[in-house]
Amino acid sequence: MGRQKQNSIVKYVANYFFALLMVLALVMICFVVFLSRQLTFSSIRREMGVELRQNAKYMHVKDGGYELDEEFLFQESDYIFVILDDKGKLLEGRYPKGFPEGLEVNSGKLRTMKAGGIDYYFQDRQSLHSSLVLRCVIEQSKVDSDYDKFVYYTWGFVLFIMGISIGMWKLLERREMRQINQVVEVVRQIGRDKSLSKRIEYDGRFAEIVSLVQANNRMLGQIQEMFETQKRFTSDVAHELRTPITVLMAECEYAGQMMPRDGEVWEAFQVIERQISKMNCIIVQMLNLSRLDQDKMKVNLEWIDLGEIVESVCDDISLQNKKEVEFKIDIAPEFNVYADIGLMTILIQNLLDNAVKYGPDRGRVWIWSQETGEEYLLHVKDEGKGISKENQEKIFQRFFRVEKSELIEGFGLGLSLVKRIAEKHHGIVTVESVLGGGSTFTLHLPRHVEED
Repeated sequence: MGRQKQNSIVKYVANYFFALLMVLALVMICFVVFLSRQLTFSSIRREMGVELRQNAKYMHVKDGGYELDEEFLFQESDYIFVILDDKGKLLEGRYPKGFPEGLEVNSGKLRTMKAGGIDYYFQDRQSLHSSLVLRCVIEQSKVDSDYDKFVYYTWGFVLFIMGISIGMWKLLERREMRQINQVVEVVRQIGRDKSLSKRIEYDGRFAEIVSLVQANNRMLGQIQEMFETQKRFTSDVAHELRTPITVLMAECEYAGQMMPRDGEVWEAFQVIERQISKMNCIIVQMLNLSRLDQDKMKVNLEWIDLGEIVESVCDDISLQNKKEVEFKIDIAPEFNVYADIGLMTILIQNLLDNAVKYGPDRGRVWIWSQETGEEYLLHVKDEGKGISKENQEKIFQRFFRVEKSELIEGFGLGLSLVKRIAEKHHGIVTVESVLGGGSTFTLHLPRHVEED
Protein backbone atom coordinates (compact mmCIF):
# COMPACT_ATOMS: atom_id res chain seq x y z
CA MET A 1 0.00 0.00 0.00
CA GLY A 2 1.50 3.33 -1.10
CA ARG A 3 2.15 6.04 1.41
CA GLN A 4 -0.27 8.95 1.24
CA LYS A 5 1.09 12.32 0.27
CA GLN A 6 1.54 14.47 3.36
CA ASN A 7 0.07 17.97 3.42
CA SER A 8 -0.19 20.82 5.89
CA ILE A 9 -3.33 20.47 8.02
CA VAL A 10 -4.01 24.21 7.86
CA LYS A 11 -3.55 24.29 4.09
CA TYR A 12 -5.64 21.15 3.79
CA VAL A 13 -8.58 22.71 5.67
CA ALA A 14 -8.10 26.12 4.03
CA ASN A 15 -8.05 24.58 0.55
CA TYR A 16 -11.27 22.71 1.23
CA PHE A 17 -12.81 25.92 2.56
CA PHE A 18 -11.62 27.83 -0.51
CA ALA A 19 -12.93 25.14 -2.88
CA LEU A 20 -16.30 25.22 -1.09
CA LEU A 21 -16.31 28.99 -1.37
CA MET A 22 -15.63 28.77 -5.11
CA VAL A 23 -18.47 26.28 -5.60
CA LEU A 24 -20.86 28.44 -3.58
CA ALA A 25 -19.80 31.54 -5.53
CA LEU A 26 -20.34 29.74 -8.83
CA VAL A 27 -23.77 28.49 -7.73
CA MET A 28 -24.68 31.97 -6.53
CA ILE A 29 -23.60 33.56 -9.80
CA CYS A 30 -25.57 31.03 -11.85
CA PHE A 31 -28.62 31.51 -9.64
CA VAL A 32 -28.38 35.30 -9.77
CA VAL A 33 -27.88 35.30 -13.55
CA PHE A 34 -30.84 32.96 -14.04
CA LEU A 35 -33.06 34.90 -11.64
CA SER A 36 -32.12 38.29 -13.04
CA ARG A 37 -32.72 36.98 -16.55
CA GLN A 38 -36.16 35.77 -15.60
CA LEU A 39 -36.97 39.02 -13.83
CA THR A 40 -35.71 41.04 -16.77
CA PHE A 41 -37.71 38.89 -19.19
CA SER A 42 -40.84 39.33 -17.07
CA SER A 43 -40.26 43.07 -16.79
CA ILE A 44 -39.85 43.45 -20.57
CA ARG A 45 -42.99 41.40 -21.21
CA ARG A 46 -44.92 43.58 -18.79
CA GLU A 47 -43.61 46.83 -20.30
CA MET A 48 -44.32 45.66 -23.85
CA GLY A 49 -47.80 44.60 -22.73
CA VAL A 50 -48.41 48.10 -21.39
CA GLU A 51 -47.20 49.65 -24.68
CA LEU A 52 -49.41 47.29 -26.70
CA ARG A 53 -52.50 48.06 -24.59
CA GLN A 54 -51.82 51.77 -24.78
CA ASN A 55 -51.42 51.78 -28.56
CA ALA A 56 -54.32 49.34 -29.11
CA LYS A 57 -56.71 51.96 -27.66
CA TYR A 58 -56.13 54.04 -30.77
CA MET A 59 -56.99 51.22 -33.20
CA HIS A 60 -60.72 50.66 -33.99
CA VAL A 61 -62.65 48.14 -36.09
CA LYS A 62 -64.90 49.79 -38.68
CA ASP A 63 -66.96 48.34 -41.58
CA GLY A 64 -64.93 45.09 -41.68
CA GLY A 65 -61.69 47.02 -41.59
CA TYR A 66 -59.91 49.18 -39.06
CA GLU A 67 -59.26 52.82 -38.34
CA LEU A 68 -56.34 54.42 -36.54
CA ASP A 69 -56.54 57.54 -34.39
CA GLU A 70 -54.01 60.29 -34.73
CA GLU A 71 -52.53 59.26 -31.39
CA PHE A 72 -51.59 55.81 -32.77
CA LEU A 73 -47.80 55.57 -33.19
CA PHE A 74 -45.95 53.05 -35.35
CA GLN A 75 -42.78 53.86 -33.37
CA GLU A 76 -42.63 55.13 -29.83
CA SER A 77 -39.21 55.57 -28.40
CA ASP A 78 -37.44 52.25 -29.23
CA TYR A 79 -40.67 50.28 -29.68
CA ILE A 80 -41.78 49.49 -33.26
CA PHE A 81 -45.45 48.55 -33.95
CA VAL A 82 -46.92 46.74 -36.96
CA ILE A 83 -50.49 45.66 -37.70
CA LEU A 84 -51.06 42.04 -38.83
CA ASP A 85 -53.95 39.78 -39.60
CA ASP A 86 -54.55 36.62 -37.61
CA LYS A 87 -52.25 34.68 -40.02
CA GLY A 88 -49.31 37.00 -39.33
CA LYS A 89 -49.53 38.82 -42.65
CA LEU A 90 -48.28 42.39 -42.50
CA LEU A 91 -51.14 44.88 -43.06
CA GLU A 92 -49.52 48.13 -42.06
CA GLY A 93 -46.27 49.35 -40.56
CA ARG A 94 -42.62 48.49 -41.17
CA TYR A 95 -40.47 45.84 -39.51
CA PRO A 96 -36.86 46.58 -38.60
CA LYS A 97 -34.46 45.82 -41.43
CA GLY A 98 -34.00 42.07 -41.88
CA PHE A 99 -36.84 41.10 -39.52
CA PRO A 100 -38.80 38.23 -41.15
CA GLU A 101 -42.46 38.60 -42.06
CA GLY A 102 -45.14 35.93 -41.70
CA LEU A 103 -44.18 34.78 -38.20
CA GLU A 104 -46.93 32.88 -36.42
CA VAL A 105 -49.16 34.93 -34.14
CA ASN A 106 -48.97 34.06 -30.42
CA SER A 107 -50.83 36.63 -28.39
CA GLY A 108 -49.39 37.61 -25.00
CA LYS A 109 -46.16 35.60 -25.20
CA LEU A 110 -42.82 37.38 -25.25
CA ARG A 111 -40.55 35.87 -27.89
CA THR A 112 -37.05 36.43 -29.21
CA MET A 113 -35.71 36.55 -32.75
CA LYS A 114 -32.29 37.08 -34.30
CA ALA A 115 -32.41 38.91 -37.61
CA GLY A 116 -29.66 40.70 -39.51
CA GLY A 117 -27.24 39.97 -36.71
CA ILE A 118 -29.47 41.75 -34.17
CA ASP A 119 -31.43 40.15 -31.33
CA TYR A 120 -35.05 41.28 -30.89
CA TYR A 121 -37.89 40.88 -28.44
CA PHE A 122 -41.40 40.84 -29.91
CA GLN A 123 -44.91 40.34 -28.52
CA ASP A 124 -48.40 40.15 -30.07
CA ARG A 125 -51.77 41.45 -28.90
CA GLN A 126 -54.91 40.25 -30.70
CA SER A 127 -58.00 42.41 -30.88
CA LEU A 128 -61.01 41.03 -28.98
CA HIS A 129 -63.52 42.01 -31.65
CA SER A 130 -61.62 41.28 -34.85
CA SER A 131 -58.82 39.30 -36.42
CA LEU A 132 -56.43 42.22 -36.20
CA VAL A 133 -53.13 41.71 -34.37
CA LEU A 134 -50.86 44.44 -33.03
CA ARG A 135 -47.19 43.39 -32.80
CA CYS A 136 -44.52 45.21 -30.84
CA VAL A 137 -40.81 44.75 -31.70
CA ILE A 138 -37.74 46.13 -29.90
CA GLU A 139 -34.00 45.41 -30.00
CA GLN A 140 -32.75 43.46 -26.99
CA SER A 141 -29.79 45.79 -26.55
CA LYS A 142 -32.23 48.67 -25.95
CA VAL A 143 -33.76 47.03 -22.89
CA ASP A 144 -31.02 44.67 -21.63
CA SER A 145 -28.77 47.39 -20.28
CA ASP A 146 -30.32 47.21 -16.82
CA TYR A 147 -29.97 43.44 -16.88
CA ASP A 148 -26.32 43.70 -17.92
CA LYS A 149 -25.64 46.22 -15.18
CA PHE A 150 -27.21 43.91 -12.64
CA VAL A 151 -25.06 41.00 -13.84
CA TYR A 152 -21.92 43.15 -13.73
CA TYR A 153 -22.76 44.32 -10.23
CA THR A 154 -23.33 40.70 -9.21
CA TRP A 155 -19.96 39.64 -10.60
CA GLY A 156 -18.28 42.57 -8.88
CA PHE A 157 -19.92 41.74 -5.56
CA VAL A 158 -18.96 38.06 -5.83
CA LEU A 159 -15.36 38.92 -6.77
CA PHE A 160 -15.23 41.37 -3.87
CA ILE A 161 -16.43 38.70 -1.43
CA MET A 162 -13.97 36.19 -2.93
CA GLY A 163 -11.12 38.68 -2.54
CA ILE A 164 -11.98 39.25 1.12
CA SER A 165 -12.29 35.49 1.65
CA ILE A 166 -8.91 34.80 0.01
CA GLY A 167 -7.33 37.50 2.16
CA MET A 168 -8.85 36.01 5.32
CA TRP A 169 -7.77 32.54 4.17
CA LYS A 170 -4.16 33.67 3.68
CA LEU A 171 -4.19 35.53 6.99
CA LEU A 172 -5.55 32.47 8.80
CA GLU A 173 -3.05 30.18 7.09
CA ARG A 174 -0.10 32.45 7.92
CA ARG A 175 -1.18 32.92 11.53
CA GLU A 176 -1.94 29.28 12.27
CA MET A 177 1.04 27.97 10.31
CA ARG A 178 3.32 30.28 12.29
CA GLN A 179 2.04 28.81 15.55
CA ILE A 180 2.24 25.24 14.27
CA ASN A 181 5.75 25.84 12.91
CA GLN A 182 6.76 27.13 16.34
CA VAL A 183 5.47 23.88 17.85
CA VAL A 184 7.41 21.85 15.25
CA GLU A 185 10.58 23.86 15.90
CA VAL A 186 10.33 23.24 19.67
CA VAL A 187 9.91 19.50 19.01
CA ARG A 188 12.95 19.51 16.71
CA GLN A 189 14.96 21.44 19.29
CA ILE A 190 14.04 18.91 21.97
CA GLY A 191 15.19 16.09 19.69
CA ARG A 192 18.35 17.94 18.67
CA ASP A 193 19.41 19.08 22.15
CA LYS A 194 18.03 16.02 23.98
CA SER A 195 16.43 18.52 26.37
CA LEU A 196 13.53 16.55 27.82
CA SER A 197 12.81 19.29 30.37
CA LYS A 198 11.44 21.56 27.63
CA ARG A 199 7.72 21.63 26.95
CA ILE A 200 5.70 22.50 23.87
CA GLU A 201 3.53 25.62 24.01
CA TYR A 202 0.54 26.29 21.75
CA ASP A 203 -2.13 28.95 22.28
CA GLY A 204 -3.93 28.55 18.94
CA ARG A 205 -7.62 28.07 18.32
CA PHE A 206 -7.63 24.39 17.33
CA ALA A 207 -8.70 22.11 20.17
CA GLU A 208 -7.30 19.01 18.44
CA ILE A 209 -3.80 20.51 18.27
CA VAL A 210 -4.08 21.62 21.91
CA SER A 211 -4.94 18.03 22.87
CA LEU A 212 -2.02 16.72 20.80
CA VAL A 213 0.41 19.18 22.41
CA GLN A 214 -0.82 18.28 25.90
CA ALA A 215 -0.44 14.57 25.14
CA ASN A 216 3.12 15.16 23.86
CA ASN A 217 3.99 17.16 26.97
CA ARG A 218 2.70 14.37 29.19
CA MET A 219 4.72 11.85 27.20
CA LEU A 220 7.85 14.02 27.46
CA GLY A 221 7.33 14.23 31.21
CA GLN A 222 7.06 10.46 31.48
CA ILE A 223 10.14 9.92 29.30
CA GLN A 224 12.08 12.47 31.34
CA GLU A 225 11.09 10.70 34.55
CA MET A 226 12.14 7.34 33.08
CA PHE A 227 15.53 8.72 32.02
CA GLU A 228 16.09 10.33 35.40
CA THR A 229 15.24 7.04 37.09
CA GLN A 230 17.63 5.21 34.75
CA LYS A 231 20.41 7.70 35.46
CA ARG A 232 19.91 7.42 39.21
CA PHE A 233 19.87 3.63 38.97
CA THR A 234 23.09 3.56 36.92
CA SER A 235 24.77 5.95 39.32
CA ASP A 236 23.59 4.07 42.42
CA VAL A 237 24.63 0.68 41.06
CA ALA A 238 28.05 1.97 40.01
CA HIS A 239 28.63 3.56 43.40
CA GLU A 240 27.50 0.44 45.27
CA LEU A 241 29.81 -1.78 43.20
CA ARG A 242 32.80 0.56 43.34
CA THR A 243 33.79 -0.27 46.93
CA PRO A 244 33.62 -4.10 46.73
CA ILE A 245 35.45 -4.09 43.38
CA THR A 246 38.18 -1.89 44.86
CA VAL A 247 38.51 -4.29 47.79
CA LEU A 248 38.66 -7.28 45.43
CA MET A 249 41.37 -5.63 43.33
CA ALA A 250 43.44 -4.92 46.45
CA GLU A 251 43.00 -8.49 47.69
CA CYS A 252 43.96 -9.91 44.28
CA GLU A 253 47.08 -7.80 44.23
CA TYR A 254 48.01 -9.02 47.72
CA ALA A 255 47.15 -12.66 46.92
CA GLY A 256 49.15 -12.48 43.70
CA GLN A 257 52.27 -11.59 45.65
CA MET A 258 51.84 -14.58 47.97
CA MET A 259 50.73 -17.22 45.43
CA PRO A 260 53.03 -19.55 43.47
CA ARG A 261 53.05 -18.50 39.82
CA ASP A 262 52.41 -21.88 38.25
CA GLY A 263 49.74 -24.53 38.06
CA GLU A 264 46.00 -24.43 37.55
CA VAL A 265 45.38 -22.31 40.65
CA TRP A 266 47.55 -19.52 39.24
CA GLU A 267 45.73 -19.67 35.89
CA ALA A 268 42.35 -19.51 37.65
CA PHE A 269 43.60 -16.58 39.72
CA GLN A 270 44.66 -14.70 36.57
CA VAL A 271 41.20 -15.20 35.06
CA ILE A 272 39.62 -13.79 38.23
CA GLU A 273 42.02 -10.83 38.22
CA ARG A 274 41.27 -10.03 34.56
CA GLN A 275 37.52 -10.18 35.12
CA ILE A 276 37.73 -7.96 38.20
CA SER A 277 39.83 -5.44 36.24
CA LYS A 278 37.30 -5.60 33.42
CA MET A 279 34.45 -5.03 35.87
CA ASN A 280 36.30 -2.08 37.37
CA CYS A 281 36.65 -0.46 33.92
CA ILE A 282 32.92 -0.89 33.32
CA ILE A 283 32.05 0.67 36.69
CA VAL A 284 34.39 3.61 36.03
CA GLN A 285 32.75 4.20 32.64
CA MET A 286 29.26 3.95 34.15
CA LEU A 287 30.23 6.47 36.83
CA ASN A 288 31.71 8.84 34.25
CA LEU A 289 28.58 8.60 32.10
CA SER A 290 26.38 9.17 35.12
CA ARG A 291 28.34 12.23 36.19
CA LEU A 292 28.26 13.67 32.68
CA ASP A 293 24.51 13.06 32.39
CA GLN A 294 23.83 14.73 35.74
CA ASP A 295 26.37 17.55 35.16
CA LYS A 296 28.22 16.48 38.28
CA MET A 297 31.58 16.17 36.53
CA LYS A 298 33.47 19.44 36.62
CA VAL A 299 34.85 20.44 33.22
CA ASN A 300 38.10 22.42 33.44
CA LEU A 301 38.66 23.92 30.01
CA GLU A 302 42.15 24.98 28.97
CA TRP A 303 44.32 24.97 25.88
CA ILE A 304 45.88 21.50 25.61
CA ASP A 305 48.09 19.79 23.03
CA LEU A 306 46.00 16.93 21.66
CA GLY A 307 49.05 15.38 19.99
CA GLU A 308 50.78 14.83 23.33
CA ILE A 309 47.69 13.12 24.75
CA VAL A 310 47.45 10.83 21.70
CA GLU A 311 51.11 9.80 21.98
CA SER A 312 50.77 9.15 25.72
CA VAL A 313 47.65 7.01 25.28
CA CYS A 314 49.26 5.07 22.40
CA ASP A 315 52.28 4.31 24.60
CA ASP A 316 50.05 3.02 27.41
CA ILE A 317 48.04 0.82 25.06
CA SER A 318 51.19 -0.57 23.41
CA LEU A 319 52.55 -1.65 26.79
CA GLN A 320 49.32 -3.34 27.90
CA ASN A 321 48.00 -4.81 24.64
CA LYS A 322 49.17 -8.16 23.32
CA LYS A 323 47.90 -7.67 19.74
CA GLU A 324 51.08 -5.78 18.74
CA VAL A 325 49.15 -3.08 16.90
CA GLU A 326 51.21 -0.39 15.15
CA PHE A 327 50.06 3.22 15.60
CA LYS A 328 50.61 5.57 12.64
CA ILE A 329 50.47 9.08 14.10
CA ASP A 330 50.41 12.18 11.90
CA ILE A 331 49.32 15.08 14.10
CA ALA A 332 50.37 18.67 13.46
CA PRO A 333 52.79 20.20 15.98
CA GLU A 334 51.07 22.14 18.74
CA PHE A 335 47.64 20.86 17.74
CA ASN A 336 46.00 22.79 20.58
CA VAL A 337 42.31 22.58 21.45
CA TYR A 338 40.28 24.21 24.23
CA ALA A 339 39.18 21.22 26.31
CA ASP A 340 39.35 19.33 29.59
CA ILE A 341 42.55 17.29 29.60
CA GLY A 342 41.08 14.49 31.73
CA LEU A 343 37.96 14.07 29.59
CA MET A 344 39.96 14.27 26.35
CA THR A 345 42.25 11.54 27.65
CA ILE A 346 39.24 9.32 28.37
CA LEU A 347 37.80 10.07 24.91
CA ILE A 348 41.02 9.25 23.05
CA GLN A 349 41.61 6.18 25.24
CA ASN A 350 38.19 4.80 24.28
CA LEU A 351 38.58 5.59 20.57
CA LEU A 352 41.98 3.88 20.39
CA ASP A 353 40.87 0.95 22.56
CA ASN A 354 37.97 0.47 20.19
CA ALA A 355 40.28 0.56 17.14
CA VAL A 356 42.65 -2.01 18.70
CA LYS A 357 39.86 -4.23 20.00
CA TYR A 358 38.13 -4.64 16.64
CA GLY A 359 41.28 -4.63 14.48
CA PRO A 360 43.41 -7.65 13.57
CA ASP A 361 46.53 -8.82 15.40
CA ARG A 362 49.64 -6.93 14.24
CA GLY A 363 47.32 -4.50 12.49
CA ARG A 364 47.66 -0.76 12.12
CA VAL A 365 45.74 2.21 13.48
CA TRP A 366 46.10 5.63 11.83
CA ILE A 367 45.63 8.83 13.82
CA TRP A 368 45.89 12.19 12.09
CA SER A 369 44.75 15.76 12.63
CA GLN A 370 43.07 18.28 10.39
CA GLU A 371 41.98 21.90 10.71
CA THR A 372 39.21 23.72 8.85
CA GLY A 373 37.90 27.25 9.15
CA GLU A 374 35.41 26.19 11.80
CA GLU A 375 36.69 22.96 13.37
CA TYR A 376 39.57 20.92 14.74
CA LEU A 377 39.35 17.34 13.48
CA LEU A 378 40.99 14.23 14.94
CA HIS A 379 40.66 11.05 12.82
CA VAL A 380 41.16 7.46 14.05
CA LYS A 381 41.14 4.75 11.36
CA ASP A 382 41.35 1.00 11.99
CA GLU A 383 41.60 -2.17 9.88
CA GLY A 384 38.58 -3.87 11.43
CA LYS A 385 35.67 -5.61 9.72
CA GLY A 386 33.74 -2.39 9.29
CA ILE A 387 30.26 -1.40 10.41
CA SER A 388 27.07 -1.69 8.38
CA LYS A 389 25.10 1.45 7.54
CA GLU A 390 22.29 0.28 9.78
CA ASN A 391 24.56 -0.21 12.80
CA GLN A 392 26.43 3.07 12.32
CA GLU A 393 23.42 4.86 13.82
CA LYS A 394 23.37 2.54 16.85
CA ILE A 395 27.00 2.23 17.92
CA PHE A 396 26.82 5.34 20.13
CA GLN A 397 23.91 3.86 22.09
CA ARG A 398 24.73 2.49 25.52
CA PHE A 399 25.42 -1.25 25.75
CA PHE A 400 25.19 -1.68 21.96
CA ARG A 401 27.87 -3.89 20.45
CA VAL A 402 28.32 -4.72 16.78
CA GLU A 403 30.09 -7.98 17.60
CA LYS A 404 28.67 -10.25 20.29
CA SER A 405 31.66 -12.56 20.33
CA GLU A 406 33.06 -13.37 23.77
CA LEU A 407 36.53 -12.96 22.29
CA ILE A 408 35.97 -9.20 22.11
CA GLU A 409 35.85 -7.56 25.51
CA GLY A 410 33.58 -4.69 26.45
CA PHE A 411 30.00 -3.85 27.29
CA GLY A 412 29.28 -1.19 24.66
CA LEU A 413 29.81 1.84 26.91
CA GLY A 414 33.01 3.27 25.39
CA LEU A 415 31.53 5.03 22.36
CA SER A 416 28.60 6.32 24.43
CA LEU A 417 31.12 7.94 26.74
CA VAL A 418 33.03 9.33 23.74
CA LYS A 419 29.83 10.89 22.40
CA ARG A 420 28.91 12.52 25.73
CA ILE A 421 32.41 13.93 26.24
CA ALA A 422 32.36 15.41 22.72
CA GLU A 423 28.96 16.98 23.41
CA LYS A 424 30.31 18.47 26.65
CA HIS A 425 32.86 20.27 24.47
CA HIS A 426 30.17 21.39 21.96
CA GLY A 427 31.52 18.89 19.46
CA ILE A 428 30.43 15.67 17.81
CA VAL A 429 31.87 12.29 16.82
CA THR A 430 31.13 10.84 13.39
CA VAL A 431 31.93 7.50 11.79
CA GLU A 432 32.60 6.42 8.21
CA SER A 433 32.78 2.71 7.59
CA VAL A 434 32.48 0.07 4.89
CA LEU A 435 31.98 -3.62 5.64
CA GLY A 436 35.35 -5.29 5.14
CA GLY A 437 37.14 -1.95 4.83
CA GLY A 438 37.63 -0.74 8.38
CA SER A 439 36.17 2.30 10.15
CA THR A 440 37.19 5.92 10.60
CA PHE A 441 36.00 7.81 13.68
CA THR A 442 36.32 11.60 13.59
CA LEU A 443 36.19 13.97 16.56
CA HIS A 444 34.89 17.43 15.59
CA LEU A 445 35.69 20.27 18.02
CA PRO A 446 34.81 23.92 17.36
CA ARG A 447 37.68 26.35 16.77
CA HIS A 448 35.85 29.38 18.12
CA VAL A 449 35.03 28.93 21.79
CA GLU A 450 34.38 31.33 24.63
CA GLU A 451 37.06 31.09 27.27
CA ASP A 452 35.88 31.36 30.85
